[in-house]
Amino acid sequence: MRFSKRVFHLNLRLAAICLVASGALYAQGADEIRWSGFWSMGVAGTDSEESFNGLNRKPSLFRNSLAGLNGSVLMSENWTATLQLLAKGETDNFRPDLDWALLTWQPTSRYTMRLGKQKVPAWLVSDHLDVGILLPWIKPPVEVYSLNPVSSFMGMGHTYTWELSEKWSLQVELMAGSANQKLDSIVSGSEADLSVTDAWGGNIALNFLGSGTLRVSKFVAHIEGTLATIVDTPCTAACGPVPPGTSTRSTLISDISSEHSYFNGIGLKWDDRRHLLMSEYAVQDNEGSSLYDKQAAYYVTLGHYFGQESQYLVHLTQSATTKNEGLAATGKQSALMLGFNYWMTDSMAAKVEWGQTEATEGKGQFDSDPGRKVNIMGLSLSAAF
Repeated sequence: MRFSKRVFHLNLRLAAICLVASGALYAQGADEIRWSGFWSMGVAGTDSEESFNGLNRKPSLFRNSLAGLNGSVLMSENWTATLQLLAKGETDNFRPDLDWALLTWQPTSRYTMRLGKQKVPAWLVSDHLDVGILLPWIKPPVEVYSLNPVSSFMGMGHTYTWELSEKWSLQVELMAGSANQKLDSIVSGSEADLSVTDAWGGNIALNFLGSGTLRVSKFVAHIEGTLATIVDTPCTAACGPVPPGTSTRSTLISDISSEHSYFNGIGLKWDDRRHLLMSEYAVQDNEGSSLYDKQAAYYVTLGHYFGQESQYLVHLTQSATTKNEGLAATGKQSALMLGFNYWMTDSMAAKVEWGQTEATEGKGQFDSDPGRKVNIMGLSLSAAF
């Protein structure tokens, strides 16, 4: 597996930075560490025997549940060390992982530099991707947000903000680094082991009128990895005397490396606590990979707040896969989701969602094409502290 010495030494330096951040937190007294956290607890299910992204008739208590704990300490006037642990619900465990481990340098209110493990700034909600109370949905639209499954990277980030006027500002965010990640596909029963190197990119965001954001992002990376897929082969006479319907199980290893992988996205958000508009369109293009060639998807969310303190929100989201090419592609799908949110306090919200999704080409993210629209129902309670 190709892995440049330059990237290797960079990762060593950044790993040392993570240790410095950890040591800084450990060295401070408990009273000097600023603690914060968030959690979501939910249940979801469908009316189909064919599983959709891990959901079926049996209600799942794991898919919409997670918890995060963040600790930060001010090391000097301009330097801050931050660690964040994140535990996401899975079918067999709720193991916490290191989500952030970084040092932040902010010499002025306009410029910030980050060193260490941090979020990939690909989405409108990248900074709070897992903080349920800050999202309109229980979970972001899977058609779009599955296009960039690597959410964190080890590297360096820079952010600079220009104040254009009282209500207009321009923000440029740049990043460079690498990531190693294992991804389990509930849909295909496969596991991908990825090494993302020479990654760089960023975004430009125009913030306007105190409520709106227009954001354009682009990222480039070299990806090397393998895809392990479980294959069941029906037995023939060569299997010997076995019961009818018996099959042999094997694991197929495929190379999913690409010469260059490109991610391009554009997003628009307006939220003035009366009306809500959110929309993103993203394209992932993998040069030199026959398994995953090109994918594209979009979503549009419209919402309206009501109540004396805008504590209620009703919203509607349309999302769809527009392109899914490659030998490992599972097809296209579309979804329509209706949601209702109630903020009981500023730091706690309850959400109810109902929607329909269908495979429009192939099987989408179903185990197999159900041949009809499938109803999805979800409930959640989210909080931050």
